[in-house]
Formats: sequence, C-alpha cells, structure tokens
Amino acid sequence: MMITLSGHPIAEMKFSAVYGFHLTKDYGIEFSVDFLATAGPPGVPMPTIIQAMQAIVWLEGSGEAMEVGTALPERPTLFEAGVGNTYPALYRLGIPAAQMARIERLRDGRSLRFRLALDFAIGHSAARPVVLVDARIGVNVVCHVSQSDWLDVLNESGYRRASLGEVNSPPPRAQDEDYAARYLQRARILMLRGHFFESVSACRHALLELTNKLGDLSELEGALTLQRGDQSAMTPRQRELAIRGAALDYAAQAHHVLNERARDPLDRSSAILMIDITAAILRHESEAL
Repeated sequence: MMITLSGHPIAEMKFSAVYGFHLTKDYGIEFSVDFLATAGPPGVPMPTIIQAMQAIVWLEGSGEAMEVGTALPERPTLFEAGVGNTYPALYRLGIPAAQMARIERLRDGRSLRFRLALDFAIGHSAARPVVLVDARIGVNVVCHVSQSDWLDVLNESGYRRASLGEVNSPPPRAQDEDYAARYLQRARILMLRGHFFESVSACRHALLELTNKLGDLSELEGALTLQRGDQSAMTPRQRELAIRGAALDYAAQAHHVLNERARDPLDRSSAILMIDITAAILRHESEAL
C-alpha cells in the first residue's frame, strides 16, 4: 500500500511480521510494518511522515469484518522520504480474553487476515517547526498471518495456557520426567490447528503414560468397580482414580477414529474438555509426588 502526497507516492507500506507478548491482564499482539520511503513529489520540500497515535485493527475473511481493537505505535516515528530508506514500525495492542476466544472461534484452525487502518500526518522536514500538509491521511495495510505464525503468537502471548479453562500445564520438572506432559502439549497444538479427534487421542495417551508411570492400573480398575457399586465406601484417592478412568473412557472414542467419526464426531469443545481434564490430572499427580 502506498502513501501519497499531492498524488505522488512518498512511501510504501508492507506488513512484515506479527508477534505475541505478555501483558498483565490481556494478551499482547504486535504488528510489524515496514515503510519504504520514495523520492516524493517533484518541486516539493522533502516531507516527513509522522505516525498518528493509533491504528484500528480489523479481522477479515470470516464473512464480516470484526474490529479487534486499537493498536498504538511502540514509539513515535518520524522519517524523511528517500529512495531505499526503510523504517520499521511496531504497532501493539492488548486483546481481552473474551475477544481472543472469539478470534479463535472464527479462525477455527485456519490462517487469519487482519487489516490495519493507520492514520498519518505529513509535514515538511525543512520547516521548523514542522508544517503539516495533510493533518490526517488514512492507509490500510493487509496482514496475512499463517496458521503456524498465529500459533507462535498464541504461545508468546500466554494464551495457550489460559485459553483452556485457566488450567496450567504440569511444572517443567514433570515434563522432563515422562512423556505425559509432552502428549498434553501435542494435544494443545492439535486442538489449535483444528485436529480435534487427534487432540483427544493425544490426551488419552497422556493419561495412559501417567498410569504406566504410577503403576496404578489395577487400583484404577478397582476404583471403577467400586464406583459402579457402593460409592459410599470409596476413599478420596479411589474417587480421584475414578475421574481418570472416566476421562480415559471418554477419550476412547478417539481411539477408534473411523468407527466413531461417522457416529459422534468430536468438536473443538470436546478437545478443550479433554485437555482441561488431562492438565488438571497431570498437575494434581505431579504435586502429589
């Protein structure tokens, strides 16, 4: 997209990259835009482009445009036109959890298309102070974000954990000791990519790995037997094991993919349910060790 002055291009804007960053409450998203300055109109003093303090971010491609929020430049940028001069600029915004969840529902495992509606003021660098030529120029920049890049943004912003029922992953120590947490991490990634059957199956493998590591399969089976009989006689530990057994039973439908898909297809909510339950069980067991 070109920025023009008096009908002449003075700078070209290109989307460069998108990043995530941590905020106290919201999830931080950062758009990187490059400005390639050109020679400017003939006979007109070399202009300076002054970034206005906002850019409205829209999400497109989902049937209708959705306003995501207002992004602010990391710092005010003034640059002079000149062939070959490139100036990077970063626009940052915080996205509340509800808004991020809505974006994820609209994305549904695919790539994203954002549009940045940026405002500028233009002045002459030779003038002191700068004399504004056009106090407001609006320019749109389209940002195509691939699926893999967006997954990186989610991880960098911290959404990967909080998006799943605010259940944190097991501590790093537990992740190093066995494969259960690795399967859980794989389940999260598969869910974000829209592979819901595979995500539920990965959760099942995580719970099986945990059961093998603890060596409590016979206790688990015994707890399930008690649950079908006299539940009043069950101990707190047996009730915990019964929860794990119920989760394994629920996830078993993903083990027979071809048969189950035709009857009762799993969706995103099914995958999130299993990820939340599996994460809670892994964390509980790791803290009990």
